[in-house]
Amino acid sequence: KTLKLESVTYRGQESLQRLLSICPVLEDLSVHFDGEFAYEDMGESTIIAPSLQRLSLSIDDYWPLERYVIDTPSFKYFKLMDHNKSGHNFEIKNMPKLREAYVEVVFFVLKSVLGSITSVKRLTICSQIPKAGGQDDVYGGGFVFNQLRHMKSMCVQKRFVESPWKLAQRFS
Repeated sequence: KTLKLESVTYRGQESLQRLLSICPVLEDLSVHFDGEFAYEDMGESTIIAPSLQRLSLSIDDYWPLERYVIDTPSFKYFKLMDHNKSGHNFEIKNMPKLREAYVEVVFFVLKSVLGSITSVKRLTICSQIPKAGGQDDVYGGGFVFNQLRHMKSMCVQKRFVESPWKLAQRFS
């Protein structure tokens, strides 16, 4: 029911999903994409696991990933540490049961990630925001956290331009 993948050499973009497809009762998955063991043309990585309840996904800065897709309807806990600054795309969908999320991402994907996890009840955000240009729209608007009960902690970096309390007011 638990699978932890670290320092894995992937044999193409479908290899992770092929592995997950033969794990029908998988509930807890931890994946660390680190560049030391990267497949040179990883392209897209997909995580579709109907029984998955917990996912910890860590993506290093130098990982050659263009896009990732996560589709997990039984999700209860999600930890995303995405430090990849290469401008990759992602799609996070189908998480109606999400209770808790820890999000540590580069600033330009933060708004999209937050927009994908609006059903969360407990949220931790850790992101570095640049001082120059565009910081007003990093968190954005257009989505509502109707079930948010607790913002567990606010990890802010030295260059954070908005107080955590001002950010929290946007979610209330």
